[in-house]
Amino acid sequence: MPAFPCPSCGTSFNVAASQAGSQTNCPHCGQTVNLPKLGELRRLDATASESGAVAASLSQAGSLSGSRVAFVACFFVAAIAAILGGFCLIRGWAITVPGSTADHIVEIETYYPELPAAQLVREWQQIESFSEELAMPYPYRQIADERSAWLRKGMLGMLAAAIVAGLAAVIGVVGRPTRADA
Repeated sequence: MPAFPCPSCGTSFNVAASQAGSQTNCPHCGQTVNLPKLGELRRLDATASESGAVAASLSQAGSLSGSRVAFVACFFVAAIAAILGGFCLIRGWAITVPGSTADHIVEIETYYPELPAAQLVREWQQIESFSEELAMPYPYRQIADERSAWLRKGMLGMLAAAIVAGLAAVIGVVGRPTRADA
């Protein structure tokens, strides 16, 4: 049954093909409406069904474009996170630590036996006055801490990139039209 709009109130109502070319009352406003002939009535029905199909395809295209935008945005965020993570990893790997605590202990063990007794007493007094805890760590320890911080940032950046890339893949799969939609 084609839908016909009332010229008075604009409300569409269904008309049977057998009523073509006659008069009927609008179910909404009660005005008498002259119905078009059968050919015109069928054309109205065809354009209404085409406009419904166009509206459905536009709404589907809108949802597809939204998922495409989300996919592309997630892809770019993942790419940026991977680039920053890679930079941090390379920066961390490029830092060379000049020594370690074990090297420092070996150095002290070779240095202290060569010192005169008066120098050892002065060192001991300094240790007692400043306490055994140093206010600042040794330079090799600061460099090692900086290196581990860069490596940690790089790993977190790569982890973020992997998570966002996984999210982009899910959005890409969920947003893809199925064969039934096409």
